[in-house]
Amino acid sequence: YVASQTSSLANLASDLEKYKGDNANPEVVVKADEKTKSSKIMEIMKAAQVSGYEKLTVAGEPLNKKKQKELMEKSNEKTQIEEE
Repeated sequence: YVASQTSSLANLASDLEKYKGDNANPEVVVKADEKTKSSKIMEIMKAAQVSGYEKLTVAGEPLNKKKQKELMEKSNEKTQIEEE
């Protein structure tokens, strides 16, 4: 979506450019959830760059406490493996 209007990847750059208008400091905010692949975010970033946007923010959903704990445990395990 661009400004609540659906857009395809093929039309994303032109839709973003239309929405930008004369804004001197245009910004794209990508709202993503845990199912969003990073490759999709990269495609959006590329379209935004082609359209003249210099600032992009990725706004994800906050992790619940259980997911935060799991992420920290995985991070600690990886650190221990790398140190060995």
